[in-house]
Amino acid sequence: MKVLLVDDEPFIRQGLRIMLDWEMYGYEIAAEAENGIEAVKILEGQEIDLAIVDLNMPGMSGLAFIEYVRKNISDHVRFVILTGYADFEYAKMALRLNVEDYILKPVKKEELILILERLNKDYRYEEEKKSHEKIQERMEYNVHIANVIFGKYTRENLLYVKKRLISADKWQYISFEFDVQHKSFAVLSKAEKAELQISCMEYLSKIIKENPFHVVQLLEQETHIFGIALLFTPELALHNQMEDKEYIAFLQCHLSQHFLCGIQVYIGSETDSIERISESYHSVSIARCLHNFADEKKTITFYEELENRKTDSGLGQIEIEPLIACVKDNKTDRIQKEVETIYHKICKNATILERINANIYYMLYRLIELAKEFDNEENQEEVLKYISRESFDKIALSGSVEELKRFVLHYAEYLEQLRSTQTKGTLEKIEDYIQENYRENISLRSLGEKFYINNVYLGQLFKKKYGMFFSDYLNELRIKEAVKLLETTELRVYAIAEKVGFHNADYFINKFVQLKGITPHQYRIKNVWFE
Repeated sequence: MKVLLVDDEPFIRQGLRIMLDWEMYGYEIAAEAENGIEAVKILEGQEIDLAIVDLNMPGMSGLAFIEYVRKNISDHVRFVILTGYADFEYAKMALRLNVEDYILKPVKKEELILILERLNKDYRYEEEKKSHEKIQERMEYNVHIANVIFGKYTRENLLYVKKRLISADKWQYISFEFDVQHKSFAVLSKAEKAELQISCMEYLSKIIKENPFHVVQLLEQETHIFGIALLFTPELALHNQMEDKEYIAFLQCHLSQHFLCGIQVYIGSETDSIERISESYHSVSIARCLHNFADEKKTITFYEELENRKTDSGLGQIEIEPLIACVKDNKTDRIQKEVETIYHKICKNATILERINANIYYMLYRLIELAKEFDNEENQEEVLKYISRESFDKIALSGSVEELKRFVLHYAEYLEQLRSTQTKGTLEKIEDYIQENYRENISLRSLGEKFYINNVYLGQLFKKKYGMFFSDYLNELRIKEAVKLLETTELRVYAIAEKVGFHNADYFINKFVQLKGITPHQYRIKNVWFE
């Protein structure tokens, strides 16, 4: 606790200083003042937790000083009064101003220690309470801001978030990510990496100071991405008298130096409101993907700069657009011819690896742009994951036209599946199959393999049509059939569980309770009577 000593007699202040080891009791003498006016200036310039104040001082009395501080500076400063007068009227006035305690001069060491121990205990309790409240607020904020970042927010989410963020008309989602290849990071365990993320969040919040809610957790699901995100507005840079890029470089430099490992920064597209921050968030995924495949690596990557680079590759729109049109329509014969044409142009006109990669890079960019055509942002992210899994950079470096054709053909087929109405029609066949085989060990993966449909996309179709995940859909169907058996047979509960596809009776009972509110046995007693 920071302590201010206020007394017009220097030897009193000096006596208090040397009377005891303040640090041992959890205190630090932060400043001294010889009157109330001087003390006011100190309080206006620095944080003070406890002021020990003489009542009888020239210029501004102790009580006048306390009253002024309460009304004009802070309600949180604690006060202990020093006086040579054992006057009950002073005590009453002090109590009215919420003074913590009252000590008569000359000060007794034991009496002061008792007061300091009590105040320190109260202080720690209040700090723990504040800390707990901050944690609770941050946890609630994390839920609201996640919905806003994903673009699936409610009015309540938006109102909660806006109260804690700067009001601005320019927003960008910025991802500060640890370089997972850096030797000091690569050797860490998964738990240590998670701890480092928490430390990174706390450290960046301290740098941001007055706007800690602009620092948010990374929401990426990929296990290889660790770091922290910033909801950036130019006001954050202006507050530090810097330009936008200068401020972002300043943060990157501080994080790198503090954590002694590389920090890669991805800066999303610019949006005009926090309501559209999801657009910037999703553009970071594209920036990350393109950066990984780029020949030139930068520690700070702007989505807009990557977007502008598409015209600098050597291959123009005339060469690429026919291929893109074929990919859109999944015209396999034309795709192969267009890939061969482009490949031969690259090999003929680009004699160095850097130019070859630049041309492949531009083709990749145009293929990724097709993901933007999907209204469903989940599909957009799925396309990016697909490209990442296919390791496009390895395909480029292999120099094989067959590998390139294979990738583009598979990519076109994949896009076709995502948007195909025929695929959606397949859902009816899948539903019929589930109705007949719900007792078997069915999963999205097994259904995808049987009906030749991407299992992730199939899960999205179920979610869109039924408003629930596939596993919940299957459990509801099985419970529905279990109810029929409870009503029409005398089979034991474990036998019914086995018959409808649950191979664990306890799991079956738990799911039954979740959906029906009572156990299978209770349901049978309540709804069925056997003669």
